[in-house]
Amino acid sequence: MLTRAQHKKARREKPAPIPGPIARRNIWFRSDEVAALQVRAARENRSETAVIREAVRRLLGLEEPGARGQEG
Repeated sequence: MLTRAQHKKARREKPAPIPGPIARRNIWFRSDEVAALQVRAARENRSETAVIREAVRRLLGLEEPGARGQEG
């Protein structure tokens, strides 16, 4: 449990900034797409965001970050 001083300090502190290269977007999915996404994420023990990001990068032909010099 936080003391009053800790609570006041936490309110005064600025939240951590979002790193520059990450942009937040809202995307609307149909219910069947959401269901498939949830199943895939659970099966692979990954976040839904990671599954979406991988799919978008593959569709757009973008290189995975940190994949330079690696052979696939």
